[in-house]
Amino acid sequence: MGRIGVTLALVVGSFTAIAQASPEADKLFDEGRKLLDSDPAAACAKFDQAIKLDPDAPGVLLNLGLCNEKLGKYKTAIYWFAKAQKRSTESNLPDYASAAGDHLQTLGKLVARVDITFAGTPPADTKVKIDGDVIAPDDYTHAEVNPGHHVLHAGASGKMIVEQEFDIKATPAGQPGETIALAPITFIAGTNTVIVDRGKTRRRIAWGLAIGGGVLMAASG
Repeated sequence: MGRIGVTLALVVGSFTAIAQASPEADKLFDEGRKLLDSDPAAACAKFDQAIKLDPDAPGVLLNLGLCNEKLGKYKTAIYWFAKAQKRSTESNLPDYASAAGDHLQTLGKLVARVDITFAGTPPADTKVKIDGDVIAPDDYTHAEVNPGHHVLHAGASGKMIVEQEFDIKATPAGQPGETIALAPITFIAGTNTVIVDRGKTRRRIAWGLAIGGGVLMAASG
């Protein structure tokens, strides 16, 4: 980890020399770097703003991974390090790609996961989401999650939506991330989806105007 830290420091320290971002993105990046050790949450906020101004900056991508790693949000850190590795490879920046790859290897052992199973064979069009993020079928047995409270929703055509809430504890220092088995998802025929008819109010107003107009015409007659 010491070698990774040194490599990453060298890589992200040369951000402005390699990528010509906007002055505002450079300013946010520098502010984030100063906050990284003392307040990683505030640093993440700065890097979030910077990446919106310069979405392809490898240095910002790496630092988003680093600040989330410091916060124990390993799933989110993996997301940013993977983007940094991909972008660095495309831009022929081997040091960036190597630093991101080292962190990905380490975090892969620390991130917590959930095992999603079904009571019976799920329908072919089954959709599973955790906190609104779609989970690919290949990831059902090892879906990565950050520490905290989560809500799972599962649904399929002609089936009632299933909701499960669960909590994930932070991975203790020096220990690998655990995989938690969730209760098997059981689908029941039916629907509990609320369909909102956004044109209903407008139709009521239209009918009211039509009826009112008819009454006025009759009165005038």
